[in-house]
Amino acid sequence: MIVETMFYRKGKGMRGKLALLACAVVFSLGLSLARADLLVDFKPDPVSDRNYEISWQNNTLFPTPIGPIPPPPPGFSGGGAIGNGDGVNAVSNAANQTPGGLQIATRLKVMMPDGVTNVPGSIHNADGSTTFYDVTLVMNGFIAAGPAVQFPITPTVTQLTQFTGPGEFALISTSQPDGNTPGSQLLLHGVLQNAMLFGVQNTTQAWVQSNSIIYDAGLIFEALKKAVPGPYIGGLSWSANDIDTPAGPGGLGGLQAAPGGTILPFNANMTGLFSVPEIPEPASLSVLGLAGLVLMRRSRK
Repeated sequence: MIVETMFYRKGKGMRGKLALLACAVVFSLGLSLARADLLVDFKPDPVSDRNYEISWQNNTLFPTPIGPIPPPPPGFSGGGAIGNGDGVNAVSNAANQTPGGLQIATRLKVMMPDGVTNVPGSIHNADGSTTFYDVTLVMNGFIAAGPAVQFPITPTVTQLTQFTGPGEFALISTSQPDGNTPGSQLLLHGVLQNAMLFGVQNTTQAWVQSNSIIYDAGLIFEALKKAVPGPYIGGLSWSANDIDTPAGPGGLGGLQAAPGGTILPFNANMTGLFSVPEIPEPASLSVLGLAGLVLMRRSRK
């Protein structure tokens, strides 16, 4: 069985046909997603207005490149996936975390390399899990590998599929120091050979899929290595929700591709999961499927 890492961002439900489309494509990729155990859970807080987590701009998928965080590109109104340095303040009261930045939890007990010190902006829960506040998601690569494939499913429904080249991602803890450490610890890093962005034309949801991830670094990765033997390979399934194009959200624009070209620029909120080798878990943890994932949507106020 494969254990899956899940992004969870608050939002609305989605139509059954799109959920079935996502499931069909995932299984066509050969990803074993029939069962899922939570490794990392992206919480629905903090909720922010139009602070998107992900963007497709200049034929590249990203929230921001790995390395020093640059200014947002033209047309990118995001920031929801970029921490603002309030993670330590949120440890005493989660309401202190404000947009941007993600709140995540892993059921692994994650410590600094000394095995004694907590990671800045994190707390250990009674069930042995760890919660992190004000986490930043960064990406690099994910560049279009050619024009989008435009496949008519029915006379009025067209699936758009955009393949990308290799990429990498990282989850980074809050930049706020806590008196023991300076902040900004690498939590999880992985590389992948390729990915696929797809969805139905003129709708406001799309998916990103890959089955070529290699996990290789980070404090969560170190905790994973203590829990299970390698190799640490798996897949990725993200959902881009509330797609906002220059024509506007809510179906006024939606997912589009130029004739014979790539998918057109958009901003979106994001949910998602990673697959990783199975981890022993308490019997109380629930089992989730992809259908549960794609029904999770980050909301706007």
